[in-house]
Amino acid sequence: MLKSFALLCSCLVMLAACPDDEVVVAALCGDGFVDANEECDDGNSDPTDACDNACLSMGCGNGRIADGEDCDDGNIIDEDGCTSACVIGRCGDGILRLDLQAHQGGFEGCDDGNTDAGDGCNESCAVEACGNSVLDMGEGCDDGNTESGDGCRDDCVSEGCGNGVLEDGEACDDGNDEPGDDCTNSCQPAACGDGVLHQGEEQCDDGNISDLDACTSSCVAANCGDGHLRIDLAVGHDDYEACDPPGENCTQNCRLAACGDGEVNRGEDCDDGNIEPGDGCFQCRAEVVKLSMGSKHSCARKSNGSVYCWGHNNHGQVGGQGDFSARPRIVAALGETRHIASGAEHSCAVAENGRVWCWGRNNRGQLGSGSTDSSSEPVRVQNLDDVALVFAGAYHTCALQTDGTAWCWGYNQYGQLGNENRVQQIAPGRVIGVSSTINMAPGASHTCSVGNTGQVACWGRATHGQLGDGLPQQGLRSSAGLVVGLTSVAQASSGGHHTCVAGRNGQLACWGFGFFGQLGNDSFQNAARPVNVPAAGTVTHLSAGTNFTVVATTDGQVRCWGADLFGQCAQGSASSRRRAPVPVGGIEGVIEVAAGGEHACARNDQGKLYCWGNNNFGQLGLDDQVVRFTPVEVTRF
Repeated sequence: MLKSFALLCSCLVMLAACPDDEVVVAALCGDGFVDANEECDDGNSDPTDACDNACLSMGCGNGRIADGEDCDDGNIIDEDGCTSACVIGRCGDGILRLDLQAHQGGFEGCDDGNTDAGDGCNESCAVEACGNSVLDMGEGCDDGNTESGDGCRDDCVSEGCGNGVLEDGEACDDGNDEPGDDCTNSCQPAACGDGVLHQGEEQCDDGNISDLDACTSSCVAANCGDGHLRIDLAVGHDDYEACDPPGENCTQNCRLAACGDGEVNRGEDCDDGNIEPGDGCFQCRAEVVKLSMGSKHSCARKSNGSVYCWGHNNHGQVGGQGDFSARPRIVAALGETRHIASGAEHSCAVAENGRVWCWGRNNRGQLGSGSTDSSSEPVRVQNLDDVALVFAGAYHTCALQTDGTAWCWGYNQYGQLGNENRVQQIAPGRVIGVSSTINMAPGASHTCSVGNTGQVACWGRATHGQLGDGLPQQGLRSSAGLVVGLTSVAQASSGGHHTCVAGRNGQLACWGFGFFGQLGNDSFQNAARPVNVPAAGTVTHLSAGTNFTVVATTDGQVRCWGADLFGQCAQGSASSRRRAPVPVGGIEGVIEVAAGGEHACARNDQGKLYCWGNNNFGQLGLDDQVVRFTPVEVTRF
C-alpha cells in the first residue's frame, strides 16, 4: 500500500507542474491497469503468480509451452492435438480427437482409454468392425470392404477350405487343417483312396482303390492270405506273391506250391526244403524211421510221427475196421508218436507226451487199459507216463520210462512180467530186479532186458533155454536173472522162444529154441547159454521173428537164418529151415530190419522200405496177398 501511495503522490506532483492543457501518464506493467500490450496486470512484479512480471498470463492455453507442458496450442480444448492439460493427444488417452480427417495420420474413430483390442475400439483407435481394413481380434481377414468372393468374406472370415464355413465346391468344412479326420484338407469327406490316412479307420491309403498293390481297395494293408494278388513286387522280395489265397497249389506264404519249398502243402506229409532221400522226408513224403512186425501184421512210424499199419486185423491190431488191409493205412487217432511196437495181435505206440497207447487183441490184458476188452482204436495204458520206449511180446507188453525204469503188463503164466508172481495184469506193474534199462526184448513167454552196463537179464519160461542162464531147460523164473557171459550188449531182440543180442562191437550171440536154426550157429539144437554167430558179420541192427532171425550189417547188407517155409529169408524159394546166416539180395544200404511171424521188412538209408515172406493177410503192404520170396519195395504210403 505504501508503494502505491508513493506512486500516486508522485503523479500528483507531476500534474501540478504540468501545463493545464496537456497531461501525460506512462503505462507500466504492475501498475494494476491492463494496458493494450498487456495480457494481465496484477499490480505486482511477482513472476510466480497467474500474471508474471511481464504482464503475461501464466498456464496451459496461453500458447506458450512452459515447463511441465508437452504442448500449448493457446486453447484449452481436449479434442485437438493438445489437450486442455497441455498434453499431446494420443490413442488410448480416452479423449477422442476431432481435428483430423479419416485419411490423416493420427485420426481416431474412437478412444476408449486403452489400447486393447477386442473391446470395440482397437489398439489404433479405430472402431473394430469387419471392413475397416484393420485385422481386428476374431477376424481371419479384413480387406477394407464387406464383399465376399475376393478372398475375404463379408464377415471377415478367410474364404477357403478349413474356415468352418461350407462354401461352393466344398462337401464339408470342419474348420481345421487336420488331414486324418472325417473332413480332409480339401474339404471332401474322408474316403479310402483319397490318399489321406483316416486315423482309426484305415490302415493305409495310397490314393487309389487298387487291390494289386500294398494297400487294398478297402485301405487295409495287403498280406498273404487276403485273397488279393499283389503285382507290385518282383520275385525275390520278402512279400512277393505268386498266388493268393493259399490253397492246394499255393503255399502259406503265397508262393506256388512245390515239393522242396520247405512248406508242407496239401498232399504233402512233409517238406524239409529239399528232395533228397534218406533224411526223413523224400519227395514230400515222410519216410519210415521205425518198423515193428506182429505175427501177421506190420506197422511203421514215419518221420512226422504218424503211424501206419497193415495186414491181419481180426482183433483190430491194424486199427480201424475190416479183417485185413493189404496196404498201409494211418492210425489216425494217434497223432504224433516217438516209438512203436507190435505183438502177436496187438500194437502200441508212445505219444509225444510220453503216454502209451495200444490197440488190437486184449484177451490177456496186453493193452494195459485196465480191462480185457479188445479195441480197434488206440486206448491209453493206465497209470504210466514219461515213457521213452515200448516193446511188445506175443501177449504181453513192456515199456521203459526215461529214467530207465521197466514196466510190463499182460499175460504172466510163466512169470514173463518179472514181478515175482504169475498173475495176469491188465495194467502196468514194475519189473523187479532191473534198473537203468536201455532196451527190452519180450518174446512169446519170456522177457529179456539190457542195462546201461551192457549186461543182460531174462525172466519167464525156461523150457527151451531162453533165459540164457545155463541152467537145465525146464521150469520158469518170475524175476530177473543175469545171462551168463555177456557184458557189453547194445541191443537185444526175442522171437517166439529165442533171443539174440548184438554187442557194442557188432558181434552177435543167440540162445534158446534152435529147432529151426534160428540161433544161427550152424545147428538145429537149443542153447541154454549164448552162442556166437560169427557168420552174421558185424551187426548194426537185429530182429528176431517167431522162428527166424534177421540182421543188418555194417556194409548195409541183410542176413537171415531159421524157418524159411514162406520165404522169410528171401532166397528166391522156400526152404523148411536154415541153420546159418544167408545173405538177402536185392537191397542195399539197410539200416533197420524187422521180423514178424513169417515175414520180414527192411529200411535203407534212402528211406525206402522193402518186405518179403508170407503175405496171406497183406502183411507185406503190397496191396495184394501174394507170398514174396525176394524183397519188394513198399510204395503205397
